[in-house]
Amino acid sequence: MLDIGAYEYSSTGCSYAISPASVAASAAGGSANVTVMAGAGCSWTATGNVTWVTITAGASGTGNGSVTYTVAANTGAARSGTLTIAGQTFTISQAAATTCQSAGTLDWIHGGYPTQTGIFTAEYDATPSVTPIDAVVGLSSGVQTAYTGLAAITSFDVSGYLYARNGSTYQHITTIAYAAGSTYHFRLVVDRGAHTYSAYVQVNGGVEQTLAINYAFRSEQATVGQLDTWNATTETTNATIQVCNVAITPPPRSSLADFYIDQTSVTFPGGNVGDHAAIAPEGLGGSNAVKYTNLQTWDGTPQIHLAAPLDISSVQSTDSLRISLDVSAGRTSSMYIYFNDDWKTYLVSPVLDQTGGYQTFDIPIGSTMRSQMTNSINDIYFKAGDGFPDNGTLWVDEIRFIRP
Repeated sequence: MLDIGAYEYSSTGCSYAISPASVAASAAGGSANVTVMAGAGCSWTATGNVTWVTITAGASGTGNGSVTYTVAANTGAARSGTLTIAGQTFTISQAAATTCQSAGTLDWIHGGYPTQTGIFTAEYDATPSVTPIDAVVGLSSGVQTAYTGLAAITSFDVSGYLYARNGSTYQHITTIAYAAGSTYHFRLVVDRGAHTYSAYVQVNGGVEQTLAINYAFRSEQATVGQLDTWNATTETTNATIQVCNVAITPPPRSSLADFYIDQTSVTFPGGNVGDHAAIAPEGLGGSNAVKYTNLQTWDGTPQIHLAAPLDISSVQSTDSLRISLDVSAGRTSSMYIYFNDDWKTYLVSPVLDQTGGYQTFDIPIGSTMRSQMTNSINDIYFKAGDGFPDNGTLWVDEIRFIRP
């Protein structure tokens, strides 16, 4: 239990102090003491205010003394309770029940979570029993018993360092050594649609370090449609990998409606003669993008035609369109984004700068455009504003309606 500090109290003729004034209790519970400091002849009592904390000794006293209490094991959510000691409130905050599983040699352990198809955060604690160890924790669609079934993977490598899977190989941005018996808190920010993830690690509650940024899902899972299961295993003899406290949380900004670009979900009817459009691999984080070539200033691109209408009935005028764009040399123009082949319904991006690579914009929709969009989108196309280079190239990725 963690000592937070003492609290002093004065009443007529007597002064009291208790130490500590509060504690943080583990989910396992246990017994501890509170010290009472009081003047000679000053009486006091101790009473409990919750059923899961029991006073086992020192329910009353005169002068200096102590109170012994027992906290029951917690089998549910985090909770807080109090004791009243010498007229003061003593607070006990107990952690949520620890949910742990351990995988032995060649064992696989698993746990389910709500199906995720967009951006989400996965967190878990992992503890290796030995160093070195060959162990992984990975996210997947359904229960897996083979490495090829895992999409986003963190690894305790036999080299003694932490790694994350990036497509066909294991890599890391920061060199982080691990030790037997230490607990590593992993935080994965996963973009299922882009099939990428970033990974961060805290060692024994220390400073968070970056393990991976926009790493691609394992190659065999490059097109996985959803993630709903975590898995872990080790191949090391006489070793275990323990996984605890798996938690899945939604993105900090809500994604209201989006689509991801692949060979089956979009086609390219229409457009000006001489324009070209195709699926390209040069998307963000290894995802696909739409690539338009041979564009001129004020050219209209071929449409991106969706296989099924995109329902935007929940999108409001105060929401935004998030879009990532990249263009060839001469990044000095805005892009006009048209919906449903309606020349009156469009949004305009800020001017793209001279920086290479994708630029992501959150463009406010506004009441006028929202009313003209109706409640579904079948087609999206673009026009390049003044300054766009002749015979230029435009890449389009991450088209998403969000609520700031």
